[in-house]
Amino acid sequence: MKKDNILSVEDKVILIFGGCGLIGSEFSKHLVNQKAKICVADLNKQNFTINFNDYKKKNNKDIFFCKVNVTDRKSIENCLRKVLKKFGKLDVVINASAMNAPFDKKFNKKQFSSFEKYPIEMWKKSLEINLTGALLIAQVIVKYFSKIKKGHLINIGSNYGLVAPDQGIYEEKGKQKLFKPADYIVSKFGIIGLNKYLAAYFKKTKIRFNLLTPSGVEHKQTKNFKKKYSSKTLLNRMSFKHEYNGAIQFLCSDASSYMTGSNLIIDGGWTVT
Repeated sequence: MKKDNILSVEDKVILIFGGCGLIGSEFSKHLVNQKAKICVADLNKQNFTINFNDYKKKNNKDIFFCKVNVTDRKSIENCLRKVLKKFGKLDVVINASAMNAPFDKKFNKKQFSSFEKYPIEMWKKSLEINLTGALLIAQVIVKYFSKIKKGHLINIGSNYGLVAPDQGIYEEKGKQKLFKPADYIVSKFGIIGLNKYLAAYFKKTKIRFNLLTPSGVEHKQTKNFKKKYSSKTLLNRMSFKHEYNGAIQFLCSDASSYMTGSNLIIDGGWTVT
């Protein structure tokens, strides 16, 4: 790190799980632009091709894709090996992988019409990705971090890990056509507990664990949804994905060196009242 820039991430090697997602891809682009070396780990390579086409055209050597299934330990281990082979080290891991089913076009919206109708299979799948995946990532990564006696794992949470959702936000034209399912909320509450557990377990080491908790990001929602969601925040608007770049850079930099077990909340004031 350059002494004149405590927020520098230059030459830091950062592995980002869920790196092709809405927030994950934003982090990947921002951090590589700040001269970090990035591995974008995700299940779908097509999304990497679409989201990072400009970097591929420029033949940027500081960013590459690794296909990974976060529910498969061997897949995570393989991704770690590829990072070490390409860059020779690993400094920071960001886990931005998550399943947020109601907003995925491939899922049947009728499954989200009520709590009582929600399929148990969806509950299990969501917890497997959002929570078990986070555990597996931690188990694989801390093994390497313990070997080099330092490292930083950053999980991405949600304001719904702090408060229950107002289901009225999901009403359209006075009808409750969609509910925010319980599995997403439970998994994000669980991530907070996992973060605290890991920080306490690895006390008196230089391996750190922190959480970044964003709020709802404006992205193709209906005008009605945006209005109702915005009314829950003190700033009266949803966030933009770039507004978390400063926070993730801070956490990845040496400026956060005295933080562990913490939760950095950026939610427009949603959880204040």
